[in-house]
Amino acid sequence: MRDNVKMGDDKATHVRRRLYYPVTVHSEADLRAHLYSYAVIELASNIFLASTITIFGVTNLVIHGNNHKIDGQGKVGCFSIEASSVEMKSLVVSNGKAEMGGGIHVKATSHVSLSKV
Repeated sequence: MRDNVKMGDDKATHVRRRLYYPVTVHSEADLRAHLYSYAVIELASNIFLASTITIFGVTNLVIHGNNHKIDGQGKVGCFSIEASSVEMKSLVVSNGKAEMGGGIHVKATSHVSLSKV
C-alpha cells in the first residue's frame, strides 16, 4: 500500500510515495535513506551515528529496534523529531549528546510513542 507524505529536507517540503511494508536497515545510511519512503523501519543491527537523525514532517512512522541500539557515541544527539508522529518499539537509544534531548529531542509539534525504549 502507498500513501503520499510530505517529507522534510532542510525543512523544504516535497511529496514522495510511501511504502507500508517494512524495510530492514543495517546502517545509519540505510536508516536515513528510508526514513521518508517507508512507514515501518526495522533495525537488523546496532547503528552508531555520525550525526543526529532528524525526522521532520513524517506521519505514522514506526521504528522497530528488535532490541538493537541507536548510539550517539557521546558525540551527537540520536533523534530530533519535529512536526511528526513516530512510534519507537524495542529500541535502545544510548550515548546521545546535545544541549537539549541527547537521546530523543521531541519538539512540541510532534507526537512520539515509546514502547520498550
